[in-house]
Amino acid sequence: MRQLIGSMIKQNVLIWFNNDMTYCRQLRPLLATSCVQKVYKSSLTPSTKTVDQLVVNKNMSLRYCHPRSVSTNNTMDNKSATIERPAVRPLVVFFAWMLAKDKHIEKYRNLYFRRGFDVLTVKTSPFELMFPTIGSQRIAASVADFLNQKVTEYPEVVVHAFSVGAYQFGEVLVQMEKQENEKILPKMKKAIKGLICDSAADLEAIPNGLSRAITNNSVLRVIFRTMIATHMKLFYSVATKHYMASSEAYKNNVIRCPSLLFVSNGDVVGTPESNRRVMDRWHQKNIDVKWICFDKSSHVGHLYKYQEEYTNQLDSFLKNIDL
Repeated sequence: MRQLIGSMIKQNVLIWFNNDMTYCRQLRPLLATSCVQKVYKSSLTPSTKTVDQLVVNKNMSLRYCHPRSVSTNNTMDNKSATIERPAVRPLVVFFAWMLAKDKHIEKYRNLYFRRGFDVLTVKTSPFELMFPTIGSQRIAASVADFLNQKVTEYPEVVVHAFSVGAYQFGEVLVQMEKQENEKILPKMKKAIKGLICDSAADLEAIPNGLSRAITNNSVLRVIFRTMIATHMKLFYSVATKHYMASSEAYKNNVIRCPSLLFVSNGDVVGTPESNRRVMDRWHQKNIDVKWICFDKSSHVGHLYKYQEEYTNQLDSFLKNIDL
């Protein structure tokens, strides 16, 4: 029995660890020619194509609401490309839940595509969460740098964070508050018009939430939960103190923009109680917060169970912030 459990743990760990190694091998610089992932031929000219997605790096991808034209040099190697700069559109930044699959994220993307938004998706892996100094903090720095570079193209931004994505957004806030980024923060305060948190999971939810993301096996979940809790105790300086800093930055919410919280009484990870404590902190800072608590939806499952109410509340919130 002990050997069987050991084998199952090893199999699950290897799955997500190997995925991280694969991502690392796929890392590419932010160049127009290397970023184009999907290119469709156009009937306009031989050197004109359209693109609907840019891969910024292994953790970030930008999807366009409408395909953009790409003009390429008419050379044999075809190494240079210029992406058309269209009319200004709003941008939503998705901080995805742990191990989120694109086919599941796509339903949320389509909500915003239909409302005229481009979508930047940010993913954080279990490995990057467990070792933030070489994982989630590097992702946060990339997000802050990207938003700073694109602030002219995207002067209106909405942040939509799911589950552990709220932690990752907290890491972005930590980055923005650093002294070397003092010029970025004022621009982000102006650009970020609203914050939406769906099933936000705070510090105490990491062992339970991460173990649930790694495996569906109830026995392994208990084992992983214990291992992760032990990791947080033993590696305080490597991991836990950074989780605490991110959590505090998230609760402090220096952006001070209107916010919308989606929670559920049926969510055992991003519980209403932990999210209410966050809301109370925001109210103390005079942040306008809208609270939506569903009855029976599971973690990051509110849209699937309550689609009409979810979309109505989203539309109402976007209208209130003039987007």
